[in-house]
Amino acid sequence: MKKTFFSLLFLCFSILAYAQDEAQTKKNDMIEAARNGKLDVLKKMIEQEGVDVNSKNTGTKESALHVAALENRVDVINYLVSKGANVNILDGENGFSPLHSAGLKEGFEAAEALIKHKANVNNVNNKVKLPPLGIALANKNTELLALYIKNGADLTLKTVNSESMLKFAKRMQCPDCVKMIKDAMKAQKEKK
Repeated sequence: MKKTFFSLLFLCFSILAYAQDEAQTKKNDMIEAARNGKLDVLKKMIEQEGVDVNSKNTGTKESALHVAALENRVDVINYLVSKGANVNILDGENGFSPLHSAGLKEGFEAAEALIKHKANVNNVNNKVKLPPLGIALANKNTELLALYIKNGADLTLKTVNSESMLKFAKRMQCPDCVKMIKDAMKAQKEKK
């Protein structure tokens, strides 16, 4: 009797582990479809197979929205948001939002789409304490910097080392960024 019970218990755990592995595989497949811009695959996985739109992959714990932003896939971003994707979801490795991910590459259109969908341009809930503005500065991306400033980026935020965004821009040796921040700070003071 005990042997049968333990055999049955082992079988139940095996089935449960298999189901969990299969579910995680589907999540990873969905995220790869987002990375590669395969909207038809995404639609099938979300609408027919019921994969959670906010699922994260096993490695870096990125969501489909993170990788769509990283790869500048605006059509995928718009679709995922229409299906309930959280535009401020954080990854599990760096605590980055999709807006941070857009800044890691040349993701201007992705950042624009995320902001249109109410992404927080001042999100600093990450391990390195950098808002998306800081990622733009680190990459000397003046186009993204201008977009973030235009959409209310807080220029008084500090880095993990307590540097102001202006000081950080100087350390990144980006004279254009320094000028943009100074001009924006001046404009903000004049408004008050």
